[in-house]
Amino acid sequence: MQNKRLLLPALLLIAIVFTGCEGKEGPTGPRGPEGPPGPNTLICFGTINGITPSVTSSWPDEVTVAVAAVGVGIWDVTLTGTFPAETGILLTSMADSNAARTITGIIISWSTTTIVFRVGVWDANADAWVNAAFSFALLDQTV
Repeated sequence: MQNKRLLLPALLLIAIVFTGCEGKEGPTGPRGPEGPPGPNTLICFGTINGITPSVTSSWPDEVTVAVAAVGVGIWDVTLTGTFPAETGILLTSMADSNAARTITGIIISWSTTTIVFRVGVWDANADAWVNAAFSFALLDQTV
């Protein structure tokens, strides 16, 4: 008898899972506070193989990306193309995961034709700079 009491709710639950359940759309929430303008355009992104310094991939094709090793675990990346006059924001991340590694990137120079930034990867376990693959993205900060 107990099984029959649970059968109807179980079938109803299964029907809802497969068919979905949708209600009315709620009202629009309040507008958030105005903040300072931020980056609004992706200029370029790519992936670098730091073990044998080379560009694995990049976008857009109109931007030429070159990488040069400055030392073990430190690279200068040069972008050549047409860029906004104002400086932007550099984002870097590890392309090969390793919890002991941290990555730092700084923009060295910025012009309307050339951008140069430096990237370094530090390995806490080795207590040293190490060669590794990384990715980057440059954002325009035009307001």
